[in-house]
Amino acid sequence: MIDVLRNVETNAAVYWEKINQYYLAVDSNNSGFNDTILVYDTLVKAWTTWNSVNANDFALYVDSDGLEHLVYASEYSGRVVELEIGYSDNEVEISTELGTKQFDFDEPALAKEYREYDIVGYISESAELTVIAEIDGVEVATDIIYGSSYADSGESISLGVTPVGTVALTGGDIVAGEITLNAFKARLPVYQTGVETRIKLSSNKKNTAWVLNRIQIVPEPQSFDYFPNNEIL
Repeated sequence: MIDVLRNVETNAAVYWEKINQYYLAVDSNNSGFNDTILVYDTLVKAWTTWNSVNANDFALYVDSDGLEHLVYASEYSGRVVELEIGYSDNEVEISTELGTKQFDFDEPALAKEYREYDIVGYISESAELTVIAEIDGVEVATDIIYGSSYADSGESISLGVTPVGTVALTGGDIVAGEITLNAFKARLPVYQTGVETRIKLSSNKKNTAWVLNRIQIVPEPQSFDYFPNNEIL
């Protein structure tokens, strides 16, 4: 997205050391006002895009209790709006999607048989996580990981309800309303041949959460004279 930005006069930015995130408000459509926030997490070294946020300036302030807050000035409403507070999003489901890069395993010209994909992480009991495998840009397999299948996995952690705190993956001490995440390991059988592959995961249920730890893919290289069945010879 940064490559297509032309209007840089309205850009606004702030770094919030408390949660190790850098916020950059940009005009993604070059229409004269900011409509998107690009968020960079310095811990995981990854970007997130927040759409339809019209921030023309940011500020950090400390309240009477000594708590720090991040706010922005709205381009349209003329109001100051607080960011990073709560998870409810006005009680509407927050759709999340994670996609890997294209993997060719350093052999961009060699066909490979992709057999099984192992997905490992943590998931809350009521969550449903859709997994899609693509090979050469085509969806070849899909499945749903149900959190209820791992409720008795024997390994769990808790997700709190306040941003950033002392308990792993939480925003503070565990309080009423926390979400328990259970360890899961799922296998997606594919057994398809192609050059490169990627994985997409998505979920859109309220009051649920999931954490991805790793994806394991073991390709089986084919000979250089291999031609897929759908090639025209």
